[in-house]
Amino acid sequence: MTLQRILTRVLVSLLLVQALVPAARAGGGDASPPAAVEASTASVSPPAPVDLTVWLRGPFGRVAGGTLERPGTAPPGDQPLDTLVRHAPLVLEAGEGMDASALVVAARSLDAAGAVEPLSDGAFEFDGPDGIGRHLIVAHVTSMSGVTSQYAWLVDVPDLQPPADGLYDIPAPAIVVTSGAGSTEGRSGSGCYAYLCVDVGHPPPSETLPVLAVKAGELLTARAADGSALTAWAGRLSSLDDPAQDDTRAKAVLTGPLENVVSLSGLEPPASGRWLLDLEVEFDRERGWMRTFYVLDVS
Repeated sequence: MTLQRILTRVLVSLLLVQALVPAARAGGGDASPPAAVEASTASVSPPAPVDLTVWLRGPFGRVAGGTLERPGTAPPGDQPLDTLVRHAPLVLEAGEGMDASALVVAARSLDAAGAVEPLSDGAFEFDGPDGIGRHLIVAHVTSMSGVTSQYAWLVDVPDLQPPADGLYDIPAPAIVVTSGAGSTEGRSGSGCYAYLCVDVGHPPPSETLPVLAVKAGELLTARAADGSALTAWAGRLSSLDDPAQDDTRAKAVLTGPLENVVSLSGLEPPASGRWLLDLEVEFDRERGWMRTFYVLDVS
């Protein structure tokens, strides 16, 4: 069992009692229900939870909520979601059927014992935790019929303040292509990532691109340099020595458990020479897409 799982199990009961009780919303008064209410509800079974998907969107992308024991995290490896700054802008999004009458969101620090930070009391857009380190963000969503559902996310907050101008210029991770001879980061082209899009126009001149030695017919792999997962890719190989030669094209949509390293099956260089690799990838968590370029020196 990982340290993350142990911590979250230990904090389950504390989180429910300290962070999300209605008494905290009422100013800390006596939250005990009147005797008449207790008597009227003692024999009534609680309603079943609503089967809804709720996402948390922020600088880390868009992630479906999990449970307190298995909170929403970043694949692969169940990494905490990086908020990039303190007070990061966060948004709760729900699928069809959401008829929320109440919403309470709080953050419980996994580093500072007992530290609970209210984040929202009704608003679906709110600022993330101010405290530095790992936090468990928990949202209680109550439907119009009175049914409450609970969703959790594990986040990591660095000691950085939000940009003064409110513009989040978050660079996309480099895309690394690997062969048996080594690895190289591609030169970025057009793309959209997080909050910004870039259009660089025509591909850069081949003489300015990184060069990777490859064997003819060799299967290449690609990965995001920050260790995050990819959900799809599309590529094209064009001969730089013989423009009349047909291009090689391939693409794939990745399903199942997402991985950091993906095989570029179908893009094996067909012959020796210099080839331009034009590769476009899609990042997980709806973070965007990016186009990158490489020169393959094929022997």
